Amino acid sequence: MKLFFLGLVVIVSFGASAQELDDYIWKNRLVLIVSSDLNKDNPKKQMDLLRKERKALEERDMLVLPLTTDTHQLNRYQLPKDFEGILLIGKDGGLKFQDNFITKPSILFTLVDGMPMRKAEIRRKKGR
Repeated sequence: MKLFFLGLVVIVSFGASAQELDDYIWKNRLVLIVSSDLNKDNPKKQMDLLRKERKALEERDMLVLPLTTDTHQLNRYQLPKDFEGILLIGKDGGLKFQDNFITKPSILFTLVDGMPMRKAEIRRKKGR
């Protein structure tokens, strides 16, 4: 049963790009992998690095979503037309971090762990 659940988390964490980004507000932090071609080396390498950190992603309510540069969902972030890289979107839907490929997952985790909402989550978990 644990293996099934883990498989479900992996599918949700790495394959849920079809929904609108607003569907995740106040539920998840999003790591958006943005590229004109998600089969290029850099997006694939970025995804591979993040896949190795499933537990850390899950612990922080982070989902990884691959998006192509032509999606309307990116319009709100006013990115340069040629931007390809990684975006960190907070639970409030705001852009928290933007970087070109390849970004170490530890950078994302440090940013998230420093956010007030995440600090409150950690305090609540310790209080249990």
